[in-house]
Amino acid sequence: MMWISLGTTQPETISQQVLPSAALSMAIRRAGAFFILAKPEITLMVMISAGFSCLMASDSINLVVLAHTVLGTGLVAAGAATLNQFMERALDGNMRRTSKRPLPAGKLTARAAFVFGISLSVAGTIYLIHFLNMLTALLGLLTLLSYLFVYTPLKRKTRLCTLVGAFPGAAPILMGWAAAKNNLGLEAWALYADSLPLAVSTLLCDRLVVPRRLCASRNAHASCG
Repeated sequence: MMWISLGTTQPETISQQVLPSAALSMAIRRAGAFFILAKPEITLMVMISAGFSCLMASDSINLVVLAHTVLGTGLVAAGAATLNQFMERALDGNMRRTSKRPLPAGKLTARAAFVFGISLSVAGTIYLIHFLNMLTALLGLLTLLSYLFVYTPLKRKTRLCTLVGAFPGAAPILMGWAAAKNNLGLEAWALYADSLPLAVSTLLCDRLVVPRRLCASRNAHASCG
């Protein structure tokens, strides 16, 4: 009887050990896919730009305001990056460079990405309103909308999209200034104008490093421009 008992319980014990391990592994991979959706490198650059501008505008260093600026701006930026990949998921599947992103690779569903992007964007906007001011939140929302509905569609139509994309690309400078001052004076616009060439060069580098031969279809060719 003891032998029978041991023989029947051992597979159950192994199964109980394997299932949590597999579930944990799947959860980690899924979390990693969501992390990639947020484009952490670009989001980090946005957060640094906003933080730098906040410090430039501040009469004295206020770490609390700085932290809220960086975190709130980062949430909005991550939401924009996620929704951008949601909108371009079909085109991303046609290019070798982007075909391994979470959505075209099937690591996440389009619905999950959409909900994640909307959640980040809304959370970031509410965060900026609550902890900073309405002006910063409005600038973040305007940046998000112009990036998604002006720059993103233009990428498939004209190479001038790089110039257009520079304006929302440099907007974190205005957000950081507004977070510290709750206004946009001449200095803020001067700093914004000064950062536009950097935004243009960043977008150009991101687009020009992709050889045209990586495009697997004529539809993807424009987005590689």
